[in-house]
Amino acid sequence: MKKLFAVTVVLLLVLSSAVPAMYPSTQEASAEALRQLQAAPTAFTAATPVLPGSEPLGPITPLPTPTPFPRPQTWIAGETSVSRLSENDRRRLLGVPREVLEWERLQASHEIARPGVLYSYPSTKDWRNINGQDWTTAIRDQGNCGSCVAFGTVGAIESRQEIVNNNPGLSPDLSEAHLFFCNGRRCDTGWWPSAAMNYARDTGIVDEACYPYADHDQPCNLCSNWQSRVTKITSWIGTSNVPAMKQALADKGPFEATMTVYTDFFYYLGGIYRYTWGEEEGGHAITIVGYDDNGGYWIAKNSWGTEWGEGGWFRIAYGECGIDDYTYIPCLLFGDLDGDKDVDVNDIQAVANHWRQRSGDPGWDARFDVNGDGVINIVDIMKVSAHWGDTCE
Repeated sequence: MKKLFAVTVVLLLVLSSAVPAMYPSTQEASAEALRQLQAAPTAFTAATPVLPGSEPLGPITPLPTPTPFPRPQTWIAGETSVSRLSENDRRRLLGVPREVLEWERLQASHEIARPGVLYSYPSTKDWRNINGQDWTTAIRDQGNCGSCVAFGTVGAIESRQEIVNNNPGLSPDLSEAHLFFCNGRRCDTGWWPSAAMNYARDTGIVDEACYPYADHDQPCNLCSNWQSRVTKITSWIGTSNVPAMKQALADKGPFEATMTVYTDFFYYLGGIYRYTWGEEEGGHAITIVGYDDNGGYWIAKNSWGTEWGEGGWFRIAYGECGIDDYTYIPCLLFGDLDGDKDVDVNDIQAVANHWRQRSGDPGWDARFDVNGDGVINIVDIMKVSAHWGDTCE
């Protein structure tokens, strides 16, 4: 018996020394993560990790947590607020139905080059920083609900509100709950971006205070004066033409897109995302706010809070995960009072026809009080005239 025990111990020691380590040590993974992060192009990246033993005085930036998966070459993987969720809760975040992704993929396959079309967009654009001004709105958190389409739609419209009003400090806050739940949507079924854009065009979206968002199914519960508080888009277009996407983004602002999410995306901490490991989890809607032709990536706004990604933002390589198969581009026009998708003499005449009317007067129509001061006068005419020739085409 003692001999058998000794032989067993020896065999175990031999076997253990012969089996290579499956994963790198924490120190090796951390060092490699640091090298990757420093090599990646910098634009709103996560804070540079600090290796153990070289911490500066004061607050210490935590290292990315190594994961037992293949290490990405262009981005950093680690534990995030989303990766810590259960498998069901993670998938619940993905509210774009598979048939939408398949239809978009089909549109992309039919896209053909447009000979003779000249594009003038710059090589880079990032609406978070245009000459030091931020034309985007804050990162939101959809919580435990597949309402990403509402957040992707609202993110694009809010930015375009600031741009069309030439006011980066406007900071509109539209109600994702109105857009999602007042269309009878449920957290476990998701929605279609085209339907969300149609609703923003035909009905509009109220401000957040009129209908605050909560991440659970609920009846439509708007404030009493909601109809006077809606923001509408003039129209929207969809395209699978990537140069046209960049031109639209450079000229008039962010738009909505969808993507296929794989398991590794839940672990994204920073860098330029490319699919590396994991199974297909579902479809997701986001807001594209910029691009970089030098680095070959889009810049996007997610709706998973600030503890995921680069403070809630992410960069993703062109063509990755269907990100640019098809995009939904809203159009907002300042001064298109007759709804014909351009600003012309008819809109200016419409304001003039209400000259000197005041709020409360018979026949008062707030649409023509474009600067919102309660009286229609030369200031309103001048503000509409400043947008003469603007169009959604």
